[in-house]
Amino acid sequence: MHTTPEAHIPFRRRSRTAVLWLLSATLVGLAAPAYAQPAFPTHPIRLIIPFAPGGPTDIFARLFADRLAAVSGQQVIPENRTGAGGNIAYAAAAKAAPDGYTLVVGTTGLVTNPLLYKSVPFDGDNDFQPVALLATAPLVLLAPPQAPDTLNGLVAKLKAAREKPTYPSGGNGASTHLAAELFKLRTGVQATHVPYRGSGPAFIDMIAGRHAFMMETIAASKPFVSAGQLRIVAVASDKRNPAAPSVPTFTESGVEGIAAFTWNMVLAPARTPPAVIEALNRMANAALTDAALARRTSEMAIDLIADSTPASATAFLASERRRWAEVIKSSGITIDE
Repeated sequence: MHTTPEAHIPFRRRSRTAVLWLLSATLVGLAAPAYAQPAFPTHPIRLIIPFAPGGPTDIFARLFADRLAAVSGQQVIPENRTGAGGNIAYAAAAKAAPDGYTLVVGTTGLVTNPLLYKSVPFDGDNDFQPVALLATAPLVLLAPPQAPDTLNGLVAKLKAAREKPTYPSGGNGASTHLAAELFKLRTGVQATHVPYRGSGPAFIDMIAGRHAFMMETIAASKPFVSAGQLRIVAVASDKRNPAAPSVPTFTESGVEGIAAFTWNMVLAPARTPPAVIEALNRMANAALTDAALARRTSEMAIDLIADSTPASATAFLASERRRWAEVIKSSGITIDE
C-alpha cells in the first residue's frame, strides 16, 4: 500500500497544522481588502470657487487650497466657476463624481439662492455633503461720520426722517442686502434698498452721503473707517471683533436677534463615502491651524474655525437656512433670472 508523506505525520500534529494553515489563510483574506484600498487622496483635488478671481471668497479659498495641499500631499487646484450668484458653481459640484476629488466652497448663496431664485440647478438639501465650516466674517452696520454714534440714536434718526432713507448693497440678494433687511426687521426701520454691481460702487455713493446706512464686512469697510469717511455703529455677531474692539455688538446695544456674517464652507457631492468625508474633514481642520494662514486671515477680519465636523457644518447650514428664510419671506425679496 502506497502512503503519502503526510500519512507518517501523527494525527494530532496533522490536525494542528491544518488549523494553523486555515487560520493563516483567513487572516490573509481579511487583511487583503485593506491593502487593496489606497489611502486618500492619491491625485490632485479640484476646489470650485463660486466667484471671480480677486474677490474675498476667492482670496480666502486660494489661501485655504495652499494649506490643504500641504496637509494632503496632493495638489489642490482652484477653479473659478462664476455666474448667477454662485448657482453655476454649485451645479457643477453637484454633478461631479462623489469621490472626494471635487469640492466646492459654499457661501451664503448656497442656502439663500433657492429661496431667492424661481429655480436653481441644484438641490441645496440633497446634492451636497458638508465637510467643514472653514471661516466666518461678521458684518457691521456702517453710517456716515455725522450720524449718531450709537445704535439707538441712529435707529431713532432713521425712524424720524421726513423722507424714507435708503441703503446700498453690492447686489440684490447679496449677504449685505439680506443683513440690512434683518436690521430693518429687528428694529422696525423703514428704508429703501439700492442695489449696486459690487461693494465698490456702493461705498462710493455711501461716502458721498447718498445713503443713510449699509451693512458690510469689516475688511471691506476698514479703509473708509480708518479715513474717517464712515463709522462702524454695531457688529452683527455674538461677541466683539478683535479688528474693531471698541465697537459693541447689536445685543450689547439693546437689539437682539441680529447675527449676520459671510462664511466659507467646503462641501463634497452627496454620496461621497463617509471615510473620504472624514479624511477631508481632518485635513481641512489641520490646514486651518497653520500660523501663517491665521495671521493673514486675521488681517482680513476673518475668524477661522478649526474644529468643525461634518455634523456641525450640517447644523450650521440648517440654522442659516432658517435665519434667511424668515428675512426673505418678510421682505419679499426675489431675483428674476
